[in-house]
Amino acid sequence: MQNFRLIFVFLLGIFFLHISSLGNNITTSPLYFEPNNNRFVPDVYYFSIGNTASVACYKNALVFYIHDSQKYYRIVFPECNPQNITGSIPLSSYSTYIKGVNFIPKLVHHYKAVLYQEVFPGIDLYLYEHAGNFKFDFIVHPNSKPDTISINFEILDTSQKWVPINPEIDENNIRIVHNHTKLDFYAPCAFQWVNGILNKIPIRLYYDNGVKFSIPESSYNPNYPLLIDPTLLAGTYLGGNNTDKIIDVKTDSAGNIYLVGETKSLNFPTSNGSLQTTYSGGDITGDIFITKLNPTANNLLFSTFLGGSADDSATSIKIDEQRNIYITGITSSSDFPITTNAFQTSNAGGRDAFITKINSDATELIYSSYIGGSADESIMDFAFLPDNSLVLTGWTQSTNFPVIGISSLNSTFSGGGLDGFLFKFNSSFQPIWSGFIGTSGIDICKTIKIFGEDIILGGYTSSTSFPTIQGSFQVSYGGGNYDSFIMKLSGNNASIISSTYLGGSLIDLCQALTCDTYGNVYITGETSSNNFPVTISSFQVGYGGGERDVFITKMAPNLDQIIFSTYLGGSKTEAGLGIGLDAVSRVYVVGYTYSGDFPVIPGTLQPSYGGNQDTFFACLNPNGNTLKYSTFYGGKGEEKARSVYISNSNVMYMVGETASNLLPITSGTFQTSFGGGTLDGFLACIDVSSPTNEGEGQTEGTIEGTSEGSIEGEGLRVWLIAPVERTINEGGTTTFIIGVSGYVGTVNYQWQFKSIVGEEYIPILNSNSPMLTLRNIQFTSSGFYRCRVSDSLGTVFSSSFKLTVLQTSEGATEGISEGNLEGVGEGIQEGITEGMEEGSVEGIAEGQMEGIVEGSMEGGISEGEGTTEEGLIEGEGAFYPCGFEVNGAETHSLLKDKAQNLYYIYVPNEGTLNDLIVNISLTHDNLQQILIQIVSPRGTEVFLLIYPTQGGTALLNTSFDDNAEVSITDGVSPFTGNYKPIGYLGVLRGESLQGTWMLRIVDSETGGRGYLESWKLLFNTYACPEEGNIEEGEVVKYHSADTDKNYSFSLVEVLRVIQIFNFGSYHCDINGEDGYGLGIGEQNCNRHSSDYSEPYWSITFHELLRLIQLFNIGGYSPCQDTEDGFCPIQ
Repeated sequence: MQNFRLIFVFLLGIFFLHISSLGNNITTSPLYFEPNNNRFVPDVYYFSIGNTASVACYKNALVFYIHDSQKYYRIVFPECNPQNITGSIPLSSYSTYIKGVNFIPKLVHHYKAVLYQEVFPGIDLYLYEHAGNFKFDFIVHPNSKPDTISINFEILDTSQKWVPINPEIDENNIRIVHNHTKLDFYAPCAFQWVNGILNKIPIRLYYDNGVKFSIPESSYNPNYPLLIDPTLLAGTYLGGNNTDKIIDVKTDSAGNIYLVGETKSLNFPTSNGSLQTTYSGGDITGDIFITKLNPTANNLLFSTFLGGSADDSATSIKIDEQRNIYITGITSSSDFPITTNAFQTSNAGGRDAFITKINSDATELIYSSYIGGSADESIMDFAFLPDNSLVLTGWTQSTNFPVIGISSLNSTFSGGGLDGFLFKFNSSFQPIWSGFIGTSGIDICKTIKIFGEDIILGGYTSSTSFPTIQGSFQVSYGGGNYDSFIMKLSGNNASIISSTYLGGSLIDLCQALTCDTYGNVYITGETSSNNFPVTISSFQVGYGGGERDVFITKMAPNLDQIIFSTYLGGSKTEAGLGIGLDAVSRVYVVGYTYSGDFPVIPGTLQPSYGGNQDTFFACLNPNGNTLKYSTFYGGKGEEKARSVYISNSNVMYMVGETASNLLPITSGTFQTSFGGGTLDGFLACIDVSSPTNEGEGQTEGTIEGTSEGSIEGEGLRVWLIAPVERTINEGGTTTFIIGVSGYVGTVNYQWQFKSIVGEEYIPILNSNSPMLTLRNIQFTSSGFYRCRVSDSLGTVFSSSFKLTVLQTSEGATEGISEGNLEGVGEGIQEGITEGMEEGSVEGIAEGQMEGIVEGSMEGGISEGEGTTEEGLIEGEGAFYPCGFEVNGAETHSLLKDKAQNLYYIYVPNEGTLNDLIVNISLTHDNLQQILIQIVSPRGTEVFLLIYPTQGGTALLNTSFDDNAEVSITDGVSPFTGNYKPIGYLGVLRGESLQGTWMLRIVDSETGGRGYLESWKLLFNTYACPEEGNIEEGEVVKYHSADTDKNYSFSLVEVLRVIQIFNFGSYHCDINGEDGYGLGIGEQNCNRHSSDYSEPYWSITFHELLRLIQLFNIGGYSPCQDTEDGFCPIQ
């Protein structure tokens, strides 16, 4: 079968279509197509209305309206007779129309594209939106003739008549000129894959009573399928006449591409003036190379060798903010380039690891050092901690590997042939500590990432006694030759926070891992275990066959549970070698496969197996249950992808090596042909924001706002701060946050809710904020939440958050029903109490704790949004009778990208607040990404700063004070001094001081680095405690169990206390809804109100019965003459 696509582009944008009207350039915002539904004349099938251009789809024409020039243009397809005109690629967004006397709403769904079937015989027309632009393609099916296509252009004149326009054709570009308006259409083109090569099919345009196309039949091969939607932005070989491999890839903020690898080619391309322009030697891997290409991969910016006279190999590359380049690897060379300030200036024997730093133009060696003992070792990966110190990891065979400093690592080699290691340098390359990881078997540390101040480490081991932590997912060795391991260690001293095996009964090898902004860990590698731990709802739950399959696993931050886990593979052997995430945590994996039946998506870059060993890249949705994109990438020789990197602009960079001279390569890139020898390196730059991925993460949203990231294009942009979907138990709390940029003037917000798909959204009153907090959530709160955002130029809607609320009555014991006080009272006092009096709480524990409370506390109260600094900070400062200040403990704390950053101060003082000043010092590359809020112990929220339009890079000793003369909206960076906050701190007046105060800082976008340098709260109370004056408005004391502070207890609140009673102890925990956690821990807060008698920090049976008594009566009030300080309500 022959599929042929002519890509004819109508594109409102400066790169492809230029529309001039009195000198103005026109661009448009993201688009969608909507069925007419009687909104326009019946002849219109679909329409799309953008900010600067609109289109209407007629049976034989497309009518475009250019808003700026107020001109209508029509593209006519004469003698066309489409068999069907349909919407293509449904979106989750829709429009709502209310008609009739009964105001019955009608929902009209949106589409990504419109398909004209058989617009000409055997030819379809495909009109779609891509990156906020209109495009249309002709799809020429087998045995059809592209020369039957004909296009005419017309303009609507002042007499409202369509007037033909004869276009100018220049080098296949079409220009339409009318009065002072000029339209340029980018030249059409066609593509076809033949033997792995992406061929551009020549097209000649000419005018003969319409624009027509001439394509010689000899220019394309009817025996090969044509690519429907090519998304390969750039593909290039890199190599000389011998063996060349690209090992790793990164980009800088300008999009320049940095490659590192190994080569034995004497003629490998290097640049004049670079560090090392000649090959030094080596028989197996040769020399290392470092190459920098421009963003389109068609220009070599620099390229250099790095190595000595023996074999040298690189394993990883990273770029710092100054674009200095760091490389690690292994070397056999005694003359490897080393600096005089190196930690180790000579090779200690065998093959040694190395770390090297090169300046930004590759002309100077800033630092380079061996690291090793008398046997072999290699650094496999490295990462930067927030203070720019480096942590290196790898493996060693040396019993005398250098161990320095004080850490929790092993100080001696454990045996087994190979041990892993960690080695920490500060930012000036002063060694801090190092040590071994492993026990009696082979232990290989392969991959490392940093989350906050912690090290996430992955690798594989044959040690059955490898150090795991009780409570982690898999504490015992699974079997076979190797199991993967995942560890979480302190970046301070490498103490183990959590550690787990990951594997089945055969071989399981972790090859790469990464983390999202919440600390979840994503792992890929290869497994031969048919009992590898997979989740039942994942994409592929069964082993595919062959020697090994790829595995992709997502683990919770504490490594105590698997969120999803899946195989990925066909009937032969494959392995996952690289993994990356985009902004909404879609998972990208690259590697190699021998399986012709490897799962791929039809219509992708290369849906057919090239032969032998092919590279693959695949994309899973964030839940791991849907394969969003999957393709081969290879010719007839062998290929292997070794690494993947996802940029902020949704470009995936994949590198590796190939033996094929017919690899999919784009024209115009740096090296379009195979260089020779056995292997060349390859680079593929792939657009991962194509229509294949549209709709991912969108839950009943509109196209103006998408949870996949910010809206592309000019003007107001809105996006969601993940998680987009969340599950909460009744009585829990959650906060939705949107990011906003590109606005003009004042921004207004209105949150909206609907319970099910198909309903219309209902406005939520008093929700003029980019955040919406829901407390004491009820089952009826389940549904979809979105935000309407308006500025002075227009309105957009965000995509929707999806909230699922679990009813607490599920799993409850008999006799306890929602709202039935006697059900609890009698059930416990008469029935269950019998068991309790005998010292047993099984009746409550099994029915309620497992079914309700456990799920509520573990799944609902701690949301997991953003990042949370651990610990309850009591704060140090001077305490005075009537006024005092409390300092937060944070100094130079890194702000996580696109996440909530939460900080806490615990105030033990009793008293009533009169006035509050919040003092903050903070730095960030772009303050327009920052939102700051203070939250009182009662839960009252006050905005201090919301995405300031004036931008800036710092808040230096900034005091948010209601009494300040200047508003923060009128300030100028660095905002030193006193400013009125966005909100009014006075709403806190009369609240209790005592409790945990929270500072919420939202960094709403990726890109840009920021730090909280310091913060403090300055309190002024109503009266000195010793005066005994309680001013009007002072809050009366609430019972600890009364989390919603309504002087009564709900079933959920009672069950929480039962859970504490059953567990035997509790502690202070700021993440708990009631401020407490189960088990032994911090005791730096007030005890629970039900804990009024010894033994303290536990709730006894009679204390529990006292709470049940208050519950049964229906409420309570504070009083002075009872043991617990509360009396039944009268």
